Amino acid sequence: MCIALYYINPKGKFRFILLFNREEYSKRPTDQLKIILNDGNNIIVAGQDKLQSGTWLGFNITNGMIVFLTNKNHLFSVSFSQKISQIRNQIRMSYPNLMKFLYPTLKSRGQLIVDLLQKFSIELPQQFDFQLQGQHLKCTYQIDNKSHDDSDLTKSKLMQAQLKKEQYMGFNLFVGNIINQEYYVLSSTSDSFKKVNKSGTACSFSNIGENQIEKEKIAQNKFEQIIESEQDIDLLFEKLFQLAQERFVSNELFFKAFPEESQFFIPEYTTKIGQKRGTRTTSIIIFDGIKVEMKEKTYL
Repeated sequence: MCIALYYINPKGKFRFILLFNREEYSKRPTDQLKIILNDGNNIIVAGQDKLQSGTWLGFNITNGMIVFLTNKNHLFSVSFSQKISQIRNQIRMSYPNLMKFLYPTLKSRGQLIVDLLQKFSIELPQQFDFQLQGQHLKCTYQIDNKSHDDSDLTKSKLMQAQLKKEQYMGFNLFVGNIINQEYYVLSSTSDSFKKVNKSGTACSFSNIGENQIEKEKIAQNKFEQIIESEQDIDLLFEKLFQLAQERFVSNELFFKAFPEESQFFIPEYTTKIGQKRGTRTTSIIIFDGIKVEMKEKTYL
């Protein structure tokens, strides 16, 4: 299961920190971190799912928008149609060519992220310089003292997602803007989005910031300890990548049936239907108020 840890502190040395472990099938074709869109109005960087052209995490350099999601697989908290869609999706992951033929209109959650990242006709919040080399992005903003409030943009994007959520598989969605430090979350099973007012919150297939499973709680605690004790950005990246690869476990009953999934970092394993999967990438983003730095590591 994918898991994300994020930290928000508008007055801290580091304003926003994200650690995202992506779990996926090993054979699912994926491009590493790259510019997936540069149309003059948007410069969007993300890893890309080559099967559906979507992503699990994306950042719009032009306006500071960040969007990511984790899958939500609670069969008992969704509508009947969503349950059917989840079953179809599981089959589709295992037999993509068959499902393309049988169910070509199934929408990808990853494409929802790309759609939400694209801005409308708003003014650029500030000038910036960026460099992307391999799986390492550096972006420096020339931020003036004026207030850049794009909250209406952020909220409108959440409204878009809320209106469209029935078209997608279950998800937990995070939409925000690192420049004005305004963040919102939306669950596909909730009636509305909510503003994020606390830092260091873990999210996975359970509700964002609620009903956390054991490994989320452990990860969140370790995550916050690292951030509180480390002020050097290079050492911070190093320690967070170490955390991302730790294998502490959850002991909930759910994981008795899926013991490999109980670990925080999931080494490649073979599922009961013969498909190999595990933690494929770790993405880390740090924003210090002027500079955004993003690094990604690929394991599978």
